Amino acid sequence: MLIGSKIQLTSATVLMALVSARTGATILGRSSGEAICDGAEVVSSTTISVNGKEVVHTTYSCPSIARRGIICRLLGICPTKPKPAPTDLPTYVCDQLCDYVCSDPNPLPPITEDCGVIQDAIQIYEGSIAPTFVVDASSIEQLTYGTCRFFFENLSSAPLEYCWTSLSSIASSGETACFPPVQPVQSQALCIPSTGAWEVGVGHS
Repeated sequence: MLIGSKIQLTSATVLMALVSARTGATILGRSSGEAICDGAEVVSSTTISVNGKEVVHTTYSCPSIARRGIICRLLGICPTKPKPAPTDLPTYVCDQLCDYVCSDPNPLPPITEDCGVIQDAIQIYEGSIAPTFVVDASSIEQLTYGTCRFFFENLSSAPLEYCWTSLSSIASSGETACFPPVQPVQSQALCIPSTGAWEVGVGHS
C-alpha cells in the first residue's frame, strides 16, 4: 500500500462467562500502559470511506518493541514466542485464545458509535480485500475513526497472520469487558495470549 492512498468502499466488572463464550477470551485483570509503541514510524496509511465516514488504516513499525525483545532476552524473561516457519511464512494466530487487560492511558473511553464505524469498515474490508492480514515483527496494524481505534500489535520476532473477523470480535468484546458501564472507567482493552507474542486492542485514539 502507498502512503496516502485511498480505497473507496460503500456499505452498508461484565459477566466473565458471557465474554468467554462469545470470544474464547477471559478477563485477566487491569493494568496501565499504552499499546502504541514509543517512536512509532508510519509504514503506510490508507483511508477507507464507509458511507461517507473515513476510517484510517495505518501500519506502524515499532523499533521500541525490538529493543524490548533484546532486553528481555538478555534478562531471560521473554515470554514464549511463535517460532518462524521453515518457509518463512507468517504464523497463523487467529484461533489463539487471549485474556483481557483493562487500562486507562487516556481520561475517557472511545465513543461506542465511533467503534461501530470501524466494525463496519472491517466487514467491508474483509469482503473486498482478504479475510486475513499479515503484520511484520515489531509492527502494529491499526484502524482509527473519531475517538476509537482497533489494533493488532505483533510483539514477536516473526511475521504473524491474523483475521479481520477476529480483530473485530475480540476488540468489540473488549469494549464490553472494560468500558462503561463497567467501573472504574477505563479507556483501553487489550487481549493478550499466554505466549505474549501479540495483542489485540481497542482504545481511545
